[in-house]
Amino acid sequence: MTDLPEGWREEPIESVMDRIIDYRGKTPPKAPSGVPLVTAKIIKDGRLLEVGEYIAEDIYDDWMRRGLPRRGDVVITTEAPMGEVAQLHTDRVALAQRVILLRGAPKVLDNTFLRFTLMSQTVQHRLQARSTGTTVTGIKQKELRRVTLPLPPYREQRRIAAVLGALDDKIELNRKMNRTLEEMAQALFKSWFIDFDGHDDLVDSELGPIPRGWNVETLNDRLSVLETGKRPKGGVAKFTSGVPSVGAESIVGLGKFDFDKTKYIPAAFFRDMTKGIVADRDVLVYKDGGKPGDFRPHVTMFGDNFPFSKYAINSHVYRLRTSSLLSQEYLYFWLSSDPMMAEMRRRGTGAAIPGIPRRDLMTMPVLVPPNDVHARFHHVAAPIVSKILGNAKQSRTLAEIRDTLLPKLISGELRVPEAAELIETPP
Repeated sequence: MTDLPEGWREEPIESVMDRIIDYRGKTPPKAPSGVPLVTAKIIKDGRLLEVGEYIAEDIYDDWMRRGLPRRGDVVITTEAPMGEVAQLHTDRVALAQRVILLRGAPKVLDNTFLRFTLMSQTVQHRLQARSTGTTVTGIKQKELRRVTLPLPPYREQRRIAAVLGALDDKIELNRKMNRTLEEMAQALFKSWFIDFDGHDDLVDSELGPIPRGWNVETLNDRLSVLETGKRPKGGVAKFTSGVPSVGAESIVGLGKFDFDKTKYIPAAFFRDMTKGIVADRDVLVYKDGGKPGDFRPHVTMFGDNFPFSKYAINSHVYRLRTSSLLSQEYLYFWLSSDPMMAEMRRRGTGAAIPGIPRRDLMTMPVLVPPNDVHARFHHVAAPIVSKILGNAKQSRTLAEIRDTLLPKLISGELRVPEAAELIETPP
């Protein structure tokens, strides 16, 4: 990085650190609950994903002898994957292997600025230049220490961090709001269509007791579309533009999409496709993949131009549309319910390649309530889904703004007042 503004400088990481804590080579004993364990796999895109592993409270102090994390510290992965960064929002966490904790020196390096700087392409390229390995690249602590960072005056660091952090805060708020909205809709669906709250007159069915006058049919009875898509022979690795093609790895939940994993098919190939072109509010189901004997189904619903306005699916994803008598929202929440997820997992686990065959999906049961009950649920659920998709779209726009501003701000090409003007009116 050249031509830094006056008063800015470049410094190696080790010269601007208060602490560097590395638990490389140590594998803590896991516990079902206790202190959250920060592993490399939950550090993604500048934040921590949901914690799924823990160590016992009574071994924490003894285990963390190399140093205790603090709120605001930055963690970076050293391999598998390398260079993912996040910031801690609590003190009491444990660190796993392949994770190094960085704490900027007081009044020298702001930790939030450090997080954004490490995420920038400039510093990511410097990390890659000091990495080793072919199949799996990694960076040793001694090399990480030598990576240089652009360093504005401390007050300017704080201003830059505030601008970029405000965008991240709004993205995180949208994420939390979406989680709450979906939990509300799922709770309502469960109350009405799984637990049958308020219904006393129940009759036996293949699903167990259901309200009198309700029916159990199969998906085949209620679907107008059940199909997969395709990709060109030879795969899509060589295509860096075109029409997005969604694979099974992107079927992760309502209002969620990892844009870093976007793959493309040529526009001409897309024009020739007769199946697998995604329509608004399509329900998408993970068709196959995973470890032998362990099929883990996933369901999502895309729409309102999220994640894209024009795109297709590959051969590992099902696209489902109902007849007019059942809504897409009802279908999504039905397939996402605990009983149906368990049923899909049961049906998909036996094959050598885990997955749910088309015939097994078609014969999945579906509860059909009276029209007035369905209409009342749709009246509540449809606006919730629209809000979730709207928030997801806004978050994507905010992330694009952040990613555009990031290299310009840390290089001094764009100063904070100019950046603030660009984002003064949120999308």
